Amino acid sequence: MGILFEFVGFENFRYAWNVHSEYRRVLVNSMGEAAINLPVIIIFSLLIAAILNTRFKGNVFARAVFFLPVILASEAVNVALSQAVDLQALMEGERMGVFGNFELNVLLIEAGFPEAIVTFLAQTVNTIFGIISLAGVQILIFLAGLQSIPSHLYEAAKVEGATPYESFWKITIPMVSPHIITVGVFTIVDSFLRSPVTRLIIQTKDNQQYGVSSAMSWIYFVAVMTFLGIFVYLSNKGAFYYDDEH
Repeated sequence: MGILFEFVGFENFRYAWNVHSEYRRVLVNSMGEAAINLPVIIIFSLLIAAILNTRFKGNVFARAVFFLPVILASEAVNVALSQAVDLQALMEGERMGVFGNFELNVLLIEAGFPEAIVTFLAQTVNTIFGIISLAGVQILIFLAGLQSIPSHLYEAAKVEGATPYESFWKITIPMVSPHIITVGVFTIVDSFLRSPVTRLIIQTKDNQQYGVSSAMSWIYFVAVMTFLGIFVYLSNKGAFYYDDEH
């Protein structure tokens, strides 16, 4: 008999978005997590790459440590990272901290910090160990970008009396700005591939709800492409291309 195909218009899209008990919530949560993790991973990867780009004993070993989770890609690494929850527990007030038992986020709000910033910091702490395990490739991309910066730019800046801080903001950041786009695109795609939305779509297909699963996939595709388009558009406006200027 095979499979009977019947055109139902946008009924599957309506069901996936309005009727399905989990899809919309999981999709919105995944988009929010991606929006939070993206700047955190970019900033973290750039700072670590800048540190690893300096000369010190054990430089090669340090690079291997940060890239190790990417090589292993094992559950053991995730389990090991998830055990380091002291800072997370402190943010949530679950353990005694150095200043006693309190919720750190409440203390920051009472100290006058904006609630939005405190919420962002708390969410960052909750995901920081996962971010470390996901930042290996991004660190290597930034490291390659830093090593491609002409050394004479730093030498000229040093002759002119520029401090390392000024050199970082006036030379390093503009020169690696094209790599920020690459890192951002990779991070977005990687985060959405690991998203629970993907597992939910596969689970729906396995339940033989092929039309609903297809509708979920298209909605997810449009959401990801919109996210990518906004990021690339905004990043391109601030990117500096050395070859184009010289």
